[in-house]
Amino acid sequence: MASPGTLLALLLPGLASAAAGLASPGMLLAALLPGLASAATGHNVLVFLTDDVDVASMEDLEALDLVPTYSRLRAAGTTWDRVFVNTPVCCPSRAQFLTGKFSHNTGFVANSVDTGCNSKGWQADGETDSVATVASAAGYATFYAGKYLNMYGNGKMGGPGHVPPGWDDWHGLLGNSVFYDYDLSVNGVREAHGTAPEDYLTDLVARRAVNFLEAAAAPWFAILGTPASHDPFEPRPDHFGALDGASRPRTPAWNASASDKHAIVRRQGFLKAPVADYVDRTYRRRLECLLSVDEAMNATLAAVAARGEADATYTIFTSDHGWHLGEFGLNYDKRQLYEFDTRVPFVLAGPGVQEGVVLAHGGGFVDFLPTLYDMIHGSPPPAGAYDGRSLLPAARGDADRDGPWRDDLLVEYWGEGDDANTRFRTGLLVVVVACGASFLVALAAVAVHATVRRRARTAPGGGDYASSRKTSEEEALAAVSPINAGDDGSPARVGAFIKPWKLGTGVPGVLERLGDVWRVDEWDNTYHCLRHLQPGNESVFCVFECFDELHEPKACAAGTPESEGEYYDLEADPYQLTNAYGALSAGELAAKKARLEELWTCRGGVACAGLN
Repeated sequence: MASPGTLLALLLPGLASAAAGLASPGMLLAALLPGLASAATGHNVLVFLTDDVDVASMEDLEALDLVPTYSRLRAAGTTWDRVFVNTPVCCPSRAQFLTGKFSHNTGFVANSVDTGCNSKGWQADGETDSVATVASAAGYATFYAGKYLNMYGNGKMGGPGHVPPGWDDWHGLLGNSVFYDYDLSVNGVREAHGTAPEDYLTDLVARRAVNFLEAAAAPWFAILGTPASHDPFEPRPDHFGALDGASRPRTPAWNASASDKHAIVRRQGFLKAPVADYVDRTYRRRLECLLSVDEAMNATLAAVAARGEADATYTIFTSDHGWHLGEFGLNYDKRQLYEFDTRVPFVLAGPGVQEGVVLAHGGGFVDFLPTLYDMIHGSPPPAGAYDGRSLLPAARGDADRDGPWRDDLLVEYWGEGDDANTRFRTGLLVVVVACGASFLVALAAVAVHATVRRRARTAPGGGDYASSRKTSEEEALAAVSPINAGDDGSPARVGAFIKPWKLGTGVPGVLERLGDVWRVDEWDNTYHCLRHLQPGNESVFCVFECFDELHEPKACAAGTPESEGEYYDLEADPYQLTNAYGALSAGELAAKKARLEELWTCRGGVACAGLN
């Protein structure tokens, strides 16, 4: 039976929109884009936006029957087997999710303020035409809690007093994902949290969502931005150890040779056994963090049901990008062009959506805002308004409602180097001091934190949990022998790189010359990829850009993958083990380059969305 909110919206179309007031940002947007303020359907929209969660992790948890709410959601709705983020790193991916536009059209390309993350430009352009303003323009009550953008709360960008337009009930995390010791902006007012059990951020996000649902008028739109499973991988104490004995699945890509891949991947070498052990511990902690997400989903969906609106609510589960953990000898991170970093879980349930269906229908993060618009208005947004298109018709079994679906999708990434936001894993510097015939070997850990400040704290829960929660530096020193040489002859490096770090000017060069630093990003890790989506013809084709130390463009070194490209026939090589760029004919190569250039230079939704 339809909910009272749904019936009201059907009987009195436009009433909720009028109540929003002409002064709201959403109404101003609607005035600029005629048609955006058409009568709402009355359907609610609930989104669980997780952090750094790859498809494999959710599959592993489901196989162990540890995420019953997620499994119920999949049974009640449609799962996309091929949804990709358009930029595999937090801030630009979230910007695409919020705006429906590629990074090359927004200008928000990386995780620093200088590259657009929560910059004044983002606030002036991105936030004024977003999921929040679209929902607000249609008269929806709106709610956001948890991680928003990595640099949200930056003092020079308005601090916690800046509330993005369109959000009625705002509980935004200041800075990047953490589980304890954080501050929120609660409707523009700073709110500090520590280490008490009730401060565990995933749980707090769920409680705030339930509070919102107990009071909000229908229709409503809510996003829960959980910190899981982002570093620092802190499961709730009662979940700690639940995955003991589990290890990252050893797929064919696990610790495989990367000799035919671009430089930042090619240089990594192979993981030594102690490092692999640490990777497995990280895997377990990440999955344990997701157990609280499943509980948060259950509590929130129960609150929806208590309102009598379960049948009138669209629910989405997804992540801002994927994750690698041992593949191609990479310890852990994202930012790479491979499927484990770009492909994300995406489940949609709700009115008219097919139940228990798995679609091979490819989509991207730029498709979320058009999908939201469709859910709210019952029709797609005006042609050209966004770079994506609605996924809702496919979920309802009518994929070509708005015309034939796209054949391909753009993935693009801008690397960051030493003078901007280079990320390093923990470095271990070996200092050899000669004194006569003897040598004094001093080991000094270089570990300067790159994320939000940390308060001194005592681990919640105590006991084994407290003693197991070592700092990243302690883990680095305890888990591995000081320096490992790559089995493939690559430079020696520290065995475990536990966490991204930002090192001061001058230090990176010293450490790299000693071979003790594992980069996770650099300027030359800049690429554009064409991801072919059609089943039976799936592939990915990528080209790279190279830069000098001053970040000036330069020719990539001749004969390297970055000077030519990478190509993987995913039908024959689903794990992307062999770079088949050299197997492409001249005609195939020209066609792929031409299509890729069309996408990475597209301006306007019709060209970018691949509408025919």
